[in-house]
Amino acid sequence: MRSYASLTCSSGHFLNNITNSCDECSCGVRDSKCIERNICLECDINQAFDLNLLQCVDACSDQDEKATIPFHPYLKRQFKYCRQLGTLQYPFKSMVSALVELFNYLQADKKPYEILIKEGEQEKLYGLQKHMQQWIQINQEISQSQIFKLAKLLPINYILDFPSLILNSTIVTDYINEGIILLSDCSQRQINSYEGEIEFSGLRVVGQRYLVIQQPLIYIQTLYNVTVDNSELRSFSSINDASKQQLSIESTSLCPFNADKKIKKTQLTNSYISSDAINGKDQTQIQYNINCGQRSDFNKRIQQCIIENLTFENLYSGVTLLYLSQGASDLTMRNFTQNNVSLGPIQAMHYFITGFTTLYMIDIKFYNCETQGRVIATGIFTNTYIDKLVMINNTCKDFNSNLNSIDQWINRKMDYVSLRVLNVLFNLYGKIMRSANPLNLRILNSTIVTDYINEGIILLSDCSQRQINSYEGEIEFSGLRVVGQRYLIMQQPLIYIQTLNNVTIDNSELRSFSSINDANKQQLLIESTRLCPFNADQKVKKTQLTNSYISSDAINGKDQSQIQYSISCRQSSDLNKRIQQCIIENLTFENLYSGVTLLSLSQGSSDLTMRNITQNNVSLDIKFYNCETQGRVLATGIFTFTYIEKLVMINNTLDKEKNGLCFFKSSANPTNAIYSFNNLYFKNNNIYSNQSMIIQLYTDNSKFGAYIVRYDEYNLANLSENSTIENVTISNNEVDFFFFGGFKNTSLTNRDIIFQLSLNRLNFTSNMYVKESNLIKIDQFADESNAQIILNNSFFTNNTFEAGGNLLLASQNQRLPLIIQNTVVTQNYQAQFHFQAGDIMNKNLPQSSIVKNCSFSQNYQMILSIFDMKENTKIQIYSSTFQDNLSMSRGAVILADY
Repeated sequence: MRSYASLTCSSGHFLNNITNSCDECSCGVRDSKCIERNICLECDINQAFDLNLLQCVDACSDQDEKATIPFHPYLKRQFKYCRQLGTLQYPFKSMVSALVELFNYLQADKKPYEILIKEGEQEKLYGLQKHMQQWIQINQEISQSQIFKLAKLLPINYILDFPSLILNSTIVTDYINEGIILLSDCSQRQINSYEGEIEFSGLRVVGQRYLVIQQPLIYIQTLYNVTVDNSELRSFSSINDASKQQLSIESTSLCPFNADKKIKKTQLTNSYISSDAINGKDQTQIQYNINCGQRSDFNKRIQQCIIENLTFENLYSGVTLLYLSQGASDLTMRNFTQNNVSLGPIQAMHYFITGFTTLYMIDIKFYNCETQGRVIATGIFTNTYIDKLVMINNTCKDFNSNLNSIDQWINRKMDYVSLRVLNVLFNLYGKIMRSANPLNLRILNSTIVTDYINEGIILLSDCSQRQINSYEGEIEFSGLRVVGQRYLIMQQPLIYIQTLNNVTIDNSELRSFSSINDANKQQLLIESTRLCPFNADQKVKKTQLTNSYISSDAINGKDQSQIQYSISCRQSSDLNKRIQQCIIENLTFENLYSGVTLLSLSQGSSDLTMRNITQNNVSLDIKFYNCETQGRVLATGIFTFTYIEKLVMINNTLDKEKNGLCFFKSSANPTNAIYSFNNLYFKNNNIYSNQSMIIQLYTDNSKFGAYIVRYDEYNLANLSENSTIENVTISNNEVDFFFFGGFKNTSLTNRDIIFQLSLNRLNFTSNMYVKESNLIKIDQFADESNAQIILNNSFFTNNTFEAGGNLLLASQNQRLPLIIQNTVVTQNYQAQFHFQAGDIMNKNLPQSSIVKNCSFSQNYQMILSIFDMKENTKIQIYSSTFQDNLSMSRGAVILADY
């Protein structure tokens, strides 16, 4: 093995390892130095070093040119050498004139000119430098006035392979086949001495790479602090390099040293990353790899990773652009911008980030970017926070297909994770995000454009990832806007949440729609998680949909077919273990069409209250404007208690092509179910139905026999509360309002309790009906209990029945009378109160009514009367007034038509 300790010998001599003595060099003794007999290091001032002969010569051959390094860092003086020239087409051809490829420097006139160096020449120069590095004391601080001026003036294949400080310098990569390689040989260090600084500041890397590179262009493997700051990286390659990385920074393995708890810093900041390629697709290999994970220094030093203020612009890469690995400490990415960045035909990602603790992504922006893989992929982090993420005019797509089911904006395995997204515009092709594990998520003040999304936000729960009693957390969407048409088929709901965490959707605007026949029709689905065993803790589990506006961006309403929102407050794994709180309030549905049930609410075993309160199962001020359906607007079932307050319905239509329609329906409730309707307002609603009463008078069944509220059966029990419909306005409608099917008292043992169905403060005004209709219909039933129906403090004003109709039709046989009191009836056309017992043979149980403190004025009955009484009915009228009522036939007030 050679020994390069020639400095122990005098000038012109080298250390002979065989004789262990200093022998004379072939280079001569004129103040020269050599490494071995025929490898001269320092030639006479008038001589040059021949890279082929590896010795000093008086003159270069005709095929070579003499080149000068003005100041060589090893020799501390000028260095001259001979090198062979050539061209790209004929690399071995001698030439005299320079070609425009690389920069060099002529010592004679100090002006730059451009030459092409024959392939292989610089390896020879590097080989010489390797010898010099072994036996000359190296100055490890290299500034612009030292060796890196060499890189600016004379590009060489091998630039550096030792720790450095490089300031305000430029690398032209055109014919470099190995750049800056800074590795660490642990055998060269003593224990606890692994510390130092590597810094690149003001560095410019430009040009195309014509040669294959086996290593990253800048490859740093060290235990030192590393800083790359205020730099501009623009080089690119159009060839298939063995190594695709422009920059790779990582720690050193297998270096044993004692823990010193010093800070080891890795920093990439304030830099601009782009490409000099004229055609972006001409470049294939652009990747930056920053690995802040600890190796030899694991648990021995404190890792600090600073990645911020980076701009990626106008570049194309066939691989993942930025790979960050953090290890066991937190990672913060701040102020990242990507503009006009495209990724190639494999599953590449803009950012691939791994770590074990917490990831912060702050002020991340994407403009005009394109990818066929994922924009952001993260893994293993316990907590992930994304704050101020902006995505505008970006595309995730598969160039080989119109549908790509694996594109995803963010994809990762999330366990015990917190993810925060603020001020984000999702406008992309493919998927947004999916988590198979329990997740804490906050998406605030963000927008989803659904046009080319084929999977939205999917948050599921894998129970195997949690420990007992740890099933809790928060999922929140606030200030969310969902807009646009869906052109791609979705297999899952746009937003699908299956969790045991609290879920809140508040202050949001949902406007997206679909005109295709999706496999899944739901815009939103929230439900609990099944098969997750955990101990009962009686904590509150909240599901909330509040203060939101739901509409559609469709120009033609019928162009949209798939609009559904499903909220399931049913308990599954948490049944009898937690307290369910379901808050559904302040919702507005406007200007939309759906081919399916619009809003599905499932509550489970706790109460559902539709009233202006914020407690379990609250629904407040639900408004329907200009809506059309072929089914029911509201349908409920199985609830024991139901309260509806401030329900507004204006300009709504139930389609005439469907049967069995009503605005509100409740069924399958327990015998002690209670309903309360307060402050309802109905205006300009139309309903069409083929279903009617038992006896039909018209062959055209349109607009006949359907009701806004249909109450089929009131089951009486000993502890039942009274049912009430109160403060309701029905204006400009063409639909009957209320149907009551009767009382059922099979479970009633105490016959002394009085039960009431109260209709209070109903205001019927300016309603018009073409066919025979009933504003209020009490169906045929028989009841001998203490149950009673009361119509109180109500108004019937300016209602028109072109074919005749009933303000109220009562057909029940009941022990206690129907009471109509404190009611005003005025200016109605062909309208009457119609009393017709369903059982005319049961004389002991007639249909009976009491009218008191009422006013009837300016009603035009045509051929009818105000009260029309059939067989087995009776009426008592007290303290009431009749004025200016007109009938063209028979009695204007009472017609006893037996």
